[in-house]
Amino acid sequence: MRKFQIWKKITLGAYKSTESYRKALTEAGFCIDRAADGILDKIRISQNLVRLDLVIQSVGDLGFNDAALLSEIYTKGKDLGLQLCPSEVGPALRLAYLNQPSWEWLWIAMESIIDWSIRSWIFGVVNRDDDLWLDSSNDDPGHLWLPDSHFIFIPRHK
Repeated sequence: MRKFQIWKKITLGAYKSTESYRKALTEAGFCIDRAADGILDKIRISQNLVRLDLVIQSVGDLGFNDAALLSEIYTKGKDLGLQLCPSEVGPALRLAYLNQPSWEWLWIAMESIIDWSIRSWIFGVVNRDDDLWLDSSNDDPGHLWLPDSHFIFIPRHK
């Protein structure tokens, strides 16, 4: 099992509902992508405070020289000692990561969430030219992620 550098610590459970997350995001001036807004209602919210360590890994860091499917990225991450994040990490990280560099795109390694159109999505935390977004990307079959795509994982502890 590889040792990973902790990038950020985050607390889940500070907000007790998706409505309270949506309100906090909106009041803080964050933009919410349409699909991200739709899947926000489907996430499980921790009712207790839970502190998590987060790790950033690019597709290339995981050993892929070419583009990879999300399932391949997740399998490789798990093989190296990483875990998928609870979906609540998406909105919680967006609220906590205020100094995100411009044009940085971070994708949450999480179980995909199916929306009303039967498409599956994951959250992203994105800075688009100094507009901070809770974003999303679809996990359609065949969607490839380039080696410079970055994912947020949780390190598996012994």
